[in-house]
Amino acid sequence: VNTLKYCKLPMPIFISVHNIVSPKNRPAYLKEKRGFCFLASQNNNYLLPITKYTYRKILQFGYPRHRVFIQRMGVNLPIKGNASKKLSHNVRKFIFLIVARFIEKKGINVALRAVRLLIAENKKMNFKLVIIGDGILKTKIDQMINKFGIGSFVKITGKLPRDKVKNWMINSDCLIVPSKLSSTGEEEEGLPVVILEAMSLGLPVIASRHAAIPEVISNGETGFLVPENNPA
Repeated sequence: VNTLKYCKLPMPIFISVHNIVSPKNRPAYLKEKRGFCFLASQNNNYLLPITKYTYRKILQFGYPRHRVFIQRMGVNLPIKGNASKKLSHNVRKFIFLIVARFIEKKGINVALRAVRLLIAENKKMNFKLVIIGDGILKTKIDQMINKFGIGSFVKITGKLPRDKVKNWMINSDCLIVPSKLSSTGEEEEGLPVVILEAMSLGLPVIASRHAAIPEVISNGETGFLVPENNPA
């Protein structure tokens, strides 16, 4: 947005919008609002939110409705025959997968609490939660794993290149997306792209009913939705 203030292009400008800052993050929200107000003052600017959720948030800024159009986001579909062979269930554990930055809104702590509940119900359950990613909450997540005594059920790979992430998706049984509103209310998701990537590979998804996620997951049909911030 700031860069566009200096662009005097004699043609329409179409801007893809993935998410909007939460109003509770007041400084960032006001800065973003000023940017959108500037864009609204220029008659040749159009906004293309990727979800209805973001579309509604843009209109709350007062942006002209006739210059806002929902443009859904896609992902590259896998090339037939280019995927790694999925392993047989009789030689490995059931694999739950998380691909996310280690920040609060990703809800990794919720997934760890869910693992603890599963083990409490049946200690002989044969599964592994694989978490791909890294971030500022890495230490806290490690501490939680140790506190819960679930280290043998959780594997953290750290950041991985895209081809290795894809390989984990192909060889996993279910993607977990436990997104949630941060405790301060300042951070939330838009639509996690990893959901689209998983669905394109035929990987089942369990996700929280949060932000724009219900726009792509119809509960019980194209995936499963669970209450936000609820490990049960």
